[in-house]
Amino acid sequence: MIRSIFANFSSRLAVAVMNFAMLLLTTHFLGKETRGAVYIIGLGIAIIHVVSDLANGPSLVYLTPRTRLSRLWITGSIWAFITTALIGTILIYIGNIPSYCGIEVLIVAILISLHSLNQNILLGQQRIKAFNILLFLQGAIQISTMACCIFLFDQKSVYPYIYANMVSLSLCYTIGLILIHKNPPEPKITETRSILLVLFTNGFYTQAASLFLVMCKLKTQTSVKSILPNGEGEAGIYSTAFALGEAIMIFAASVSSVVLSRVSNQDNHIESRKSVFQLSKLSLVLTFFAVAFFLALPAGFYSWLLGKDFSPVKHVFLSISPGIVFVSFGTVFAHYFSGAGKHYMNFISGIFAFITTYLTADYFIGKFGTSGAGYSSSATYIVLTLITFGAFILIGGNKKSDWKQLLLSKEDFQSLRNILKKNN
Repeated sequence: MIRSIFANFSSRLAVAVMNFAMLLLTTHFLGKETRGAVYIIGLGIAIIHVVSDLANGPSLVYLTPRTRLSRLWITGSIWAFITTALIGTILIYIGNIPSYCGIEVLIVAILISLHSLNQNILLGQQRIKAFNILLFLQGAIQISTMACCIFLFDQKSVYPYIYANMVSLSLCYTIGLILIHKNPPEPKITETRSILLVLFTNGFYTQAASLFLVMCKLKTQTSVKSILPNGEGEAGIYSTAFALGEAIMIFAASVSSVVLSRVSNQDNHIESRKSVFQLSKLSLVLTFFAVAFFLALPAGFYSWLLGKDFSPVKHVFLSISPGIVFVSFGTVFAHYFSGAGKHYMNFISGIFAFITTYLTADYFIGKFGTSGAGYSSSATYIVLTLITFGAFILIGGNKKSDWKQLLLSKEDFQSLRNILKKNN
């Protein structure tokens, strides 16, 4: 399991580096107007993907070891085509997706949905290595295709971004299709409920929780723009600091993916909870040191890396840091609930996070400026973590033992030492 976590972490780190390189390609060679268009297109695709993941998201991971592969794949594929056609057409009609590239964007959206279907089935099959290979391969093909479009074909529009997605997703979907059908493991846990009922019930809660978090980000960004002088520039500073925080969360995301896969395939709840406690502590400690490292860097480093206008990023990042540390701990418990089929728990915590943002964003931003946006985000993530962790303790039925497991022990340090030896 530990090897799976570090392999997943390595893949996500490599993808993060490639995504940053793609960002530099767009800003340096395509211009700010094209960068803005790329962002709008990406947002439209993300909206379609959220709806598609009603059936093709984490609920699919939960059902993979519980029912036949053919039923899941056919249901998920049909749903992906329906949602892409319906939601995509609506977004083009209302102008959220530019009409001049609408067909191409819909193709990218359907490919993302189908690729996500394969990836979640691989997680449900506990084939983490294959999942990581596809994760890395998509990023590598994407940036290579984009660079070819820019430098070899001299394209200076949104199409290098669109074509890069088309090529990378097409190849990865084809490879993923072969992998999930090659010697698939037989279901080992019986699910008596209707597959459609489980997919859409669990998917609804999961995607609603994701939607709440997206709305939290949107609210904070909107408040920065509307309340502060030079709101566009300040929003750029805040979003950059927030992106840095999300990059640090790579390890927590890697731990969470493996927890999701492991819990969905395990009936021993005592062992599952023990693993979740140990991994949440590991995620917390490593994230804390990563945050401390970035806070120790001088403001001049951020100016050198991001540009002369971005030195305030460090101060904004400082205000976000408590939330990053807390959520690195809480996200492990959130994925435990997804793997255990208790998606409504994340839905409930998402509601509290949404309320926290709307109660704090305007006040903190008005009082502390851009750093206030970071304070609001930290408050949101802290509330999110406390609700999720509190629910995990309550459903365990053994609060005294659970609280003891929160303390760092010799066993935790021994596990970390073994991890470093095995993954040297």
